Amino acid sequence: MIFTTITCANHLPLAKVLGKSLKMHHPNSKVVVCLVEETIPPSTQDFPHFDEIVMAKDLGIPDFYKLIYKYNNYESCCAIKPFLLRFLLNRNTKEEKIVYLDSDIKVYSPLEELIDLLAQYSIVITPHRLTPEENPQSIGEEVANLKDGVFNGGLIGIKRDVEAFEFLNWWANRLQNFCYIDSNRGLFLDQKWLNLIPCFFENYHVLKHEGYNFASWNLSQRRIVKTKENKYVINGHPLRFIHFSGLGKWLDENINKYITNKNDIFINLKDEYMEEINHFGYSASKDFPWSYNNFISEEMIDQKTKKIYRESEKLQNLIPYLLQQSNLSIRKVLNSRSTGPSVSVITAVYNGQEFLMQSINSILSQSYRDFEYIIVNDGSTDNTMNLLKDITDNRVKVINLNENKGAAYCLDLGIKTAIGKWIAIQDADDISNCERLEEQLKYVQSHPEVIAVGSFVKCFSDSLLENQLQGVALYFNSLKSSEELSKNRFFQVPFCHGTVFFSKTSYHQVGGYNSNYKIAYDWDLWMRMFQAGPIHKINKVLYHYRIDSGSLSFQKWENTYYEIIKLHMNYITEIYANNNIQPKFLVFGTDRACKNFKDALRYNGCNLSMKFDDYSALSNPMFSFEKSKTNGIIILDDQVHEGLIQDLEKKGMKLNQNLFVLHNGIHGLIESGAI
Repeated sequence: MIFTTITCANHLPLAKVLGKSLKMHHPNSKVVVCLVEETIPPSTQDFPHFDEIVMAKDLGIPDFYKLIYKYNNYESCCAIKPFLLRFLLNRNTKEEKIVYLDSDIKVYSPLEELIDLLAQYSIVITPHRLTPEENPQSIGEEVANLKDGVFNGGLIGIKRDVEAFEFLNWWANRLQNFCYIDSNRGLFLDQKWLNLIPCFFENYHVLKHEGYNFASWNLSQRRIVKTKENKYVINGHPLRFIHFSGLGKWLDENINKYITNKNDIFINLKDEYMEEINHFGYSASKDFPWSYNNFISEEMIDQKTKKIYRESEKLQNLIPYLLQQSNLSIRKVLNSRSTGPSVSVITAVYNGQEFLMQSINSILSQSYRDFEYIIVNDGSTDNTMNLLKDITDNRVKVINLNENKGAAYCLDLGIKTAIGKWIAIQDADDISNCERLEEQLKYVQSHPEVIAVGSFVKCFSDSLLENQLQGVALYFNSLKSSEELSKNRFFQVPFCHGTVFFSKTSYHQVGGYNSNYKIAYDWDLWMRMFQAGPIHKINKVLYHYRIDSGSLSFQKWENTYYEIIKLHMNYITEIYANNNIQPKFLVFGTDRACKNFKDALRYNGCNLSMKFDDYSALSNPMFSFEKSKTNGIIILDDQVHEGLIQDLEKKGMKLNQNLFVLHNGIHGLIESGAI
């Protein structure tokens, strides 16, 4: 059983009281708190009554930042509910029942009726009121229910089944754009939409129990008494929870309106609640600023700007990540004319549901806005297609394939449909820094001769150790200059694939991705791109590279190595063929390196003439290339030794023409599957 709630930092003390009360009456349940902030306050990380804190930005919400900037903190917390419930169902596959409770609720006894109902019903909701008002002066409470919603959004019970997912998908779709307090349009947050549940769904239940959802809106009809057994009862029903909505506002107004006895039990319980939340720091936290209330410059996002933003689809698409703007700049963008995208971002994805939305949101949150985003779904069989369907940003174009074709095929298909002059690749499980596209576009604009540019990476993983991650990053970041990239092109891939930003014209000139390569298709492309023009690297981390121990290259590193050798031997053979020379190679390496190389040649059906010798023979001053009766040297190593290369060049060899340094197949990063 999972109980969950949503809060911002200012209401964390309230959520702590909720969590504590839930653990008191449901000690075996799991309490998950969703925080709508950029970071977790240190004082909350180890709170004993929270089993887990998840960040709203990590729920996989399509266009998360666009959603969050349209709403204020109250509206945002309401809009996130269906996404949180769906996230928890998808991630906790053994859990059958999930209950959402507002953070300003305190539980006073086990929620037995609710739990029993969730054994049968897909959706359980509760109304604000259960009986008509008899006092004419209180009819306004019923009018408020017509305006704000019949059912209260503070309690949503979900049972895992098809109809529950249908409800959550529908609700999430509506709240993506219509979760405002706007009475002129008939909107009131998330809960006005609950009015339609009886119309659209079958397996729901309205929980009519006066002990649930005792709050200001039914204070005129319900009274608490305390039994001899020290239990609280409302109109003959056990008190299950009090919803302290409107603290210091309408709750206090209705107390003054409907309770004349200052010793009333409810007033005492409310005072106890205030003591509890203040114990957890509410008096200080209630004024905490919301992470999404201000621009990075600390200028406050005014309500007029939010209104302009939420009513302009153009603005939302051009500025999905609002924090780097200002109130003035947003108005300027609204009045400007867009000339169409100059950059096309391409992602190929296959069964990527776990990390896909994090990756997509890192692109939709870019500081540079004038781009289109083409995502090719490579016949995924998991929830990938549904995640892509939920994306409303019109910069995103999704291509769904009926069968798995491979990443190279998908990327090429995406590029063929691209409008942009420049192509940026984004792998489906990695994360781009928000300034990535802006910096890469500025770089190629200031270096007009450059046809492709990559960047440094930072690596992260759930399975590798920190020293391993640093080793992978060192590998990708070791080559810095254009000269180094070109010189080492047979030995080392120039950059991490997802960092690349290249000319679409140059891409088509060299023939694009070769779908015959399943793993090393990117390295194959760079080998041809090097012949088309300069390739550079921005010596700055613009990309976070996720290393997955379940990937093909990780699980079967030998396949990666075999394919690398295949593409290298193809290009080496092509160099000799262009000069009408039959290649004969002298190969140097350790016994193990030579064995790996022979295995790769055999696997790829390569029958070129080769002689193998120990690596130490190269350092022999008596070594003579002319006497070897060969016309090429291949060195199998785990690094390029500049001194050795220079010595061989003095003896008449030319790097990447008749002298080639290739991977020895025992490189630690290759064997771990990290590259």
